[in-house]
Formats: sequence, structure tokens, C-alpha cells
Amino acid sequence: MIKEEIIYGLHAVEEFVSSYPEKVNKVLLSSPRPNLERLLRTLGVPFQKAPLSRIESLCPKVNHQGVIALVSPLPYHDIEDISSEEKIILALDGIEDPQNVGAILRTAEAAGIKSVIIPSRRSAPITSTVIKASSGAAIRLKVIRTNSLPSTLEKLKGKGFWIVGSEINGALRYDTVDYPFPSILVLGSEGKGIHRTIQKLCDLTVFIPIYGKVQSLNVSVAAGIILYEMLKKIKN
Repeated sequence: MIKEEIIYGLHAVEEFVSSYPEKVNKVLLSSPRPNLERLLRTLGVPFQKAPLSRIESLCPKVNHQGVIALVSPLPYHDIEDISSEEKIILALDGIEDPQNVGAILRTAEAAGIKSVIIPSRRSAPITSTVIKASSGAAIRLKVIRTNSLPSTLEKLKGKGFWIVGSEINGALRYDTVDYPFPSILVLGSEGKGIHRTIQKLCDLTVFIPIYGKVQSLNVSVAAGIILYEMLKKIKN
């Protein structure tokens, strides 16, 4: 039996329905949503009114806005889906907090990133929480899930990608680097950073200077700072 996922929140449900209507088994609404209902009818997606208590029982303790979708799991992509035109790819190493993963994906999509690589172990998968935290960006991105992040990075390195690691003790300040392209920016967890096997694959490592008393930035904040610096270098 295929496990069913629950997507919650008006915006996230609209994004999922628009992108993967064939994956939606049913949408439940606690109150009329004319625009969403029009979209569902157009795409042939079944929906029905449901008591708020039922939606609460299926999706407790979250801001679902009275809108949920029962869906088949979101499909992952393969590295073959990466376009030769992509200048920057994001890779997440050991980031297990779904809120952080969602925030990173939201930032990445806003920056024009098309592909993100996540490992199948020690990493948050793409769930309803991630989709909600990403404001639907997780649906629009090509998320590639790999059983071995080091092997995947090695393959892409063989295809001409440079590996850039973000580390607290990185060798170069992030805004002084003449970034090579195409590049893969690797982000690790705040606690452990990038794993040693992946550190060895990095062509260069960068750091963001800290001037206050905190020891590190949230990884989603660091992602935005470095990604936009890399984009600036592309445009210049």
C-alpha cells in the first residue's frame, strides 16, 4: 500500500495541485474556497467539504487554514534531470530539521536555483512540513534524493561542477571569492557542519564572518547570504 501524505495550507495545496494534479487523491475543505475549487474542477481533482474537526484529526496542531490535500508522495528527481544551463546547485548535508530545510528551499527557489540534492539518510525528506515551511518552493524545485551524497557529488564533479563548501572554519571569506561555475554549494548542519568525506571533495570552502557573540548563523540564513553573493558574481 502506497503511503499517503497530507499537504496543508491554502498556498501549499494550490501549488501542489497545480504542479502534480495526478498525485492528488482528494482535497478536503472546511469552508468554501471559490478560487481553489475552480482550479480543482478545471484539473479534475476530487474535493469535498469536511467538518473542521475531521481536518483537525488528520492534521493536528498546524496552521492548515481548513485546507488539506491527501496526496501520493512527492516524486524525487535524478541527477540526469539537472540541466547543463544550471550555474548553481544546492546540496544539503545532514540537515534534519524540516523547518530549516523548508526555509532553505524557499531561499533557493527565490534565488533562481533549480536543483537541490539531499541525502536519503540524516536529512529531512520532503514532507508536508517542509512544503509548508518552503511556501510551496519544494514543489517547484527539482529535489534529488541520493543514497550517497559523496558519490553523487563525485559524479557531478566529473561532469565539470566545482564543489563549494560552507564551513565555520572555511578557508576563504565568502565575499572575497571569484566563484567558479557551474558550482555546487554544500551546506551542513549548524552543529556538525559538512561531513569529512564531503569536505575532502570540496574544491574550496568559504565562511561568513561573525561579529557578535553567537557562534554561527542559522543554516537557512547562511544559504541566502552565500547564494546571493554567488549570483552577484555570475551577473558581474
